[in-house]
Amino acid sequence: MAETISWIATIATVIAAFMTAANLGSRITGSGFCVFLVGSLCWLAASLLTDQPALMWTNVVLTVLNLFGIWRWLGRQARIEDRCGALLIFDEIFAGFGRTGSMFACGQAGVVPDIITLSKALSGGTLPLAATVARKSVFEAFWSDDPQKALMHGPTYMGNALACAAANASLDLFESEPRLAQVNAISGQMTHELAPCRNLPGVNDVRVKGAIAAVEMQQIDDIHALRARFVEEGVFIRPFGAIIYLTPAFTIESHDLSRLTGAIVKVVAEGIAGGPG
Repeated sequence: MAETISWIATIATVIAAFMTAANLGSRITGSGFCVFLVGSLCWLAASLLTDQPALMWTNVVLTVLNLFGIWRWLGRQARIEDRCGALLIFDEIFAGFGRTGSMFACGQAGVVPDIITLSKALSGGTLPLAATVARKSVFEAFWSDDPQKALMHGPTYMGNALACAAANASLDLFESEPRLAQVNAISGQMTHELAPCRNLPGVNDVRVKGAIAAVEMQQIDDIHALRARFVEEGVFIRPFGAIIYLTPAFTIESHDLSRLTGAIVKVVAEGIAGGPG
């Protein structure tokens, strides 16, 4: 029984991940939300029927643009998992280090995950580096001289000295420069400058969270032509699915950001992005 439920949970989680990958920034509603919820409940059921903790994985990109209660839902979900002995994993490789407006997105949901994965902004995007941070209880479960118990994981470039030096320098800049204030300014500017898109034909919604903005179209007829049109405007914007999105550098100048948002408003107004089928 527990094995069957675990398989259902795995399948639901994979389906939810693929649905999200195809529609970055779309609201978790309808079938997508139902699939995600089924997977979550099955993981919890599996943890209750076995003596092994279930793993509940939450990709924060699923939630960063959902401004209508999803943070509260995550908080409730985390409390349920804690009571059931499930492990909550937050993937903040993209969202961590200020991207959503706070240092880590999980803080906005009032959640402390058991495991959190970090990368990208950890080293300022200069060198590849990732880190997995876990609660003490999770860490100690794999800390042993017994090879049958220890986590035998030692890739060749683990702890690369140059990448770690870049990460230390990047973290120093977070302490010495107003990164979160910059994110707040970017958020306000994108909210203001992308607002005209809300009234354009073919636009479903416009959402901004921290230094992330998404203009969700009803559909994009020719994504290659749309990308080429942006290049003609002198900007490189990479829409995919039905989403035109921006994730600018925190140090971007306001006039450069205006060039990006202005290009989106202009091109969407031309109708090249597509509209109702």
